[in-house]
Amino acid sequence: MSYEMIATARSAFGTGASRRLRRAGRVPAIVYGGKEDPLSIEIDHNTVFHQIKHKEFFESPLTLVLDNTKHSVMVQNIQMHPFRPLVLHVDFKRV
Repeated sequence: MSYEMIATARSAFGTGASRRLRRAGRVPAIVYGGKEDPLSIEIDHNTVFHQIKHKEFFESPLTLVLDNTKHSVMVQNIQMHPFRPLVLHVDFKRV
């Protein structure tokens, strides 16, 4: 099963901006690795939350669509809320 996620670039940074994203149903994330600069992005919370239940999500490369360009990435780290079913942040690493 191949996973494809649609992302948008993030322009606001910091704790307050991340809180506003989470309240809007979005998750702040970052894409790093390779020779390119790191990209700060945001993705839909429900998409990520339902996909993390499958082990293939962590084991196989994902296709991340950002501004009509596709990036092949793998999940490096996911930060979850301690007791609520809430994804706080996702780190992606380029393949």
